[in-house]
Amino acid sequence: LDRGPAADDTVKAAKFRSFWGEKSELRRFKDGSILEAVLWGNEDMDVNGDLCEAISKYLTTMHLSMLGRKRGKSYEVPRSQVI
Repeated sequence: LDRGPAADDTVKAAKFRSFWGEKSELRRFKDGSILEAVLWGNEDMDVNGDLCEAISKYLTTMHLSMLGRKRGKSYEVPRSQVI
């Protein structure tokens, strides 16, 4: 679990959501805080069980796709093909 900024810090929360995309979600914690967060689970692991590599692939694929849409080009890369 990667904890992000508090929900009431709208500027930082928006940047966090923009960076993490659909993986970002609001979560309430036991201490009562409500934060943006990214939850990583077994389904996010790559074939070698490497979470760091899986996170890198997710971010690379997501941000290349966003860049392509902004420029009117397709940078769609299947996650399985990202090094």
